Amino acid sequence: MEARNHHNQKTTQPSIHTKHSSKQYSIKSENRIKTSQTDLPKQIDTQKIMSDFYDQCKKRQSKLLYPYEGTQNFIHQRNKSQQLQNDSLLQSIDSCPSFRNQIRTTHNSPPNKYLLFNTCEKILNQKSNGSKRIQTKQAEKLFMQQINQNNRAELLIKIEHYIRDFFTEECREMANLFDTFMRELNYQIQDQKYQLTLQEKQLEIQKIDEIIRMNNNHVWAHEDMEKQLLSLKSQNMDQSTLIKKNENDVKDLQAKISQQKHLLEQKQNEILIKNRKIKELGYEVLQLQRKLDYLENKALKDNRSSIQQVRYSMFQSQQIGSNSNLSQQGNNTSNKENKFTPLIEEQQEDSSVSITEQEDEEEKELNQIEFNTERIVETREKESQVGPDLIINYTPMKEVQTQLNLTDKKFDDLTQDICEQAINFIDFLNISKDKTETDLSQVNISFMNINTVDKLSEEDIIKFVDQQVSQYGIPQSTSSLVKQPSMRANMKRASIILDKQPPQTQQTSINNSKVKSMITFIKFQGIKLLQLENNLKESNSTTEELKKVNDNLVIQNKELKDQNSKLIEQIAGLHVKVSDLENQIMSDAMDLNQVLQQQEKKPQNQKVNTLAQRKNKKAAPQLGQKVTISYDFQKNQSKLLIEKIKSKSMGKFSNFLPLKLVLKMISTFYFEKITNQKENKLLRDQDMSAYIYNYYLQQFGYTKVTEQRFMILVLSVKKYIQIVRVNMFAKFMNLLEEKSNYRVEELQRYLEALEYVQNIQNLGITIKDNESEQKHYIPYVRALAYLGQLQNFNFTQEELNYLKQDLENQKENDPKNINKAGIVDFDLLMIRVLTIFRNNVEKTKLYVINAFAACDLDGNGMCNLDEWLLLIRHIEPDKFEEDKFVDIFEEYADLLEDDEKNLSFDRFSILCMEHELFSDAQQNKFLKVKNNADAEQKFEQLKENWIQVYTEQIKRLNELKMEEIDKQKWQKILSVLDRKIAQEHNSKKPLLIAFKIFLDESK
Repeated sequence: MEARNHHNQKTTQPSIHTKHSSKQYSIKSENRIKTSQTDLPKQIDTQKIMSDFYDQCKKRQSKLLYPYEGTQNFIHQRNKSQQLQNDSLLQSIDSCPSFRNQIRTTHNSPPNKYLLFNTCEKILNQKSNGSKRIQTKQAEKLFMQQINQNNRAELLIKIEHYIRDFFTEECREMANLFDTFMRELNYQIQDQKYQLTLQEKQLEIQKIDEIIRMNNNHVWAHEDMEKQLLSLKSQNMDQSTLIKKNENDVKDLQAKISQQKHLLEQKQNEILIKNRKIKELGYEVLQLQRKLDYLENKALKDNRSSIQQVRYSMFQSQQIGSNSNLSQQGNNTSNKENKFTPLIEEQQEDSSVSITEQEDEEEKELNQIEFNTERIVETREKESQVGPDLIINYTPMKEVQTQLNLTDKKFDDLTQDICEQAINFIDFLNISKDKTETDLSQVNISFMNINTVDKLSEEDIIKFVDQQVSQYGIPQSTSSLVKQPSMRANMKRASIILDKQPPQTQQTSINNSKVKSMITFIKFQGIKLLQLENNLKESNSTTEELKKVNDNLVIQNKELKDQNSKLIEQIAGLHVKVSDLENQIMSDAMDLNQVLQQQEKKPQNQKVNTLAQRKNKKAAPQLGQKVTISYDFQKNQSKLLIEKIKSKSMGKFSNFLPLKLVLKMISTFYFEKITNQKENKLLRDQDMSAYIYNYYLQQFGYTKVTEQRFMILVLSVKKYIQIVRVNMFAKFMNLLEEKSNYRVEELQRYLEALEYVQNIQNLGITIKDNESEQKHYIPYVRALAYLGQLQNFNFTQEELNYLKQDLENQKENDPKNINKAGIVDFDLLMIRVLTIFRNNVEKTKLYVINAFAACDLDGNGMCNLDEWLLLIRHIEPDKFEEDKFVDIFEEYADLLEDDEKNLSFDRFSILCMEHELFSDAQQNKFLKVKNNADAEQKFEQLKENWIQVYTEQIKRLNELKMEEIDKQKWQKILSVLDRKIAQEHNSKKPLLIAFKIFLDESK
């Protein structure tokens, strides 16, 4: 009954463990509810439940205000309850005799299940004031002791009912409360979660709208910037066209100025020549004037003496008869003739002396004076090239040199000679004006009316003077004064004629007419000189105006350039702004993409294409394709000029460059090519002559100037070719015989070595000012380091030992004692290295020719990319890396045909040597033969059965399912092989390799 009552009675006091756990749970629940209470709206249904629960929690929390006192009470109560429980348990055990009997007989007989079950049930159902926890432990202990195979099922059922009833009674109210609380709390949490998700969606929508708005703004701003950029570019183009137009105008003005200067120089030369001529004519006129005065005086004296004699004879005739008068008159005439005889003889002697002097002066004048300005310049140029010994010995030519310096650039300078000529000319004009001012007024007026005086030649002037002489009644004999080269001879002949003419009046009129005609001619020359001076002034004024216009254009050009620079700066700033806007737009777009990806959560399946997938490979190899070699970057005149220099001696050339300048230019060209070919890889395949020609063409811009400078350099290099350093450079320029010259690949090895020894700064000390020396020295340790890295170029150990021994023999002591280990001549070292390199290449060609000929069936001397990869894939399968060998091909391809790169046989051999490709052993392995003899035997077998093999392959190609284009390519390759094999071709191994590749590729 007690057990049943105890089982049915509700427990009033919970266990300590249950209290403690409930307190912890209540504290956590209270904290969780407090944090969420502010966010959750209050609900009417759960308000009472929550308030009751809060009160209980507060009561429990009040017990924790004094933790030490509560702990002591708790320990005291627990000890007391445990003691009471133990006492009650012992009493119950003692009161049960069956249990004591069971303990005694545990070792003798198996336990009775009914006895054990009743004992455990009593303990479980016993009513006690002790702790349920201790009771539960005791029940667990007895349960473990009493359970066996016989009572296991029943005991488990009883324990299960006990546990269910215990938890049902203890936790029913709390479970109901907790269930109700959690249900309401879940409702509230779901509501809050819904509100949060709604707010998140709204925020995302707002953010997307903001991003779209910003994107639109950025797009509009970008479009505005682009419009501004286009407008600025158009303005820049307009400014540049205006600048070009102004530059062209400036060039035109400069050309006009130079033309005007040239005309001015010609006019000044003509003025100087006219001044000299006028001066000479003035001297001649003065001499003629003096001689006329002398003849007039002498004629007067003769007239007086003749009058006296006539009078005396008339007086005698009156005294003596007529006979005597006649005889006397005869005597008088004879005496008269005797008196005039010495005068005539004297005049003849004077005339003979003057004629010889005049002829000499005329010859000098003819040798010295040239009226054509072009001939004057030509004469000056010819005379300037006369040697000093000839000038010293031929002393009359000294005056020629001084008078022919008319083409000097400083025509505006006033020399003493010009001033004296001007003074003499003014004096002479004044004299002639006093004497003949009234008589020659009309002639002067007629001369002044001529508008084209500067265009008249000397013959026209002489004709004009003859017309004036005929109008004024002057005899035609006097017009020869103008036509004769000198007036002295004419004057002498005129004096003799006048002496023979008896009338005095006629002689005087002739002399006056001669003087008048000469003065007229001289005045005409003066008028022409004045007109030339006026033209000179006008040309000077136009020159000044053109200079002013030129200065204005230069100023405008500077202003336009400044504006252009400002516009360029603005464009650069706009570019920066546009790039910033683009970056911002990209970042916004990335943010937008991230948001969209989070919303949609779509997987991205992006495929990355490899290099092999990106390339459009052909289905069939290009075996035997006919192509044409192209040298686009070497289309210049360098080779033609070098061939021209080789074929001609150029013995008259003397304008050689100095040796130091040639050596310095050699160093400059080396380092410039090293720098430029890093920027442009096409320059690697350009020889030195073509590179120098293009270098000069970029420097000077004009083809003629470039060719002249290039030929001067080549001829200078050819002169100093005995020097080792210059000889090396000449071989790079292909100036020697074909076998002696270096190829482009060898030039690259030289430049690589030069760059290597120049960049190793930690070994040795660089020798300064070494560019213009005959020997290019480098430190010994750098040369030794360069030899050490030659193993990368497949130099054998024996070859390296030979080079090191030779380097040791070449070593010299540093004269400045900077490099203690010594110095060596770089060019001598590279001669040995390039010799071994060439020998290795030639050895490599002996066996790689089979692989090259296998892909070059038509003999065009080239290998394209597909053929290169095809050979490596089949013959060298272990080394085949497509990306690697594609890069190698792209870098070293030296031929270009129809925008397709190709390898020449020389470059193909060098690559095979460096990468150890296509050896004889590897080729035999591919053909599955032991040696070349087996390969030839296998080829003979193929040749014997070729007709059958060819028919089978044609049939197989027709049966294959492939595109028609690919099928035609394979048929073409097979036809090439058929033609080659049938022609008893010497290339047996290449044909065998090509046929084997054909079989493997066409499967």
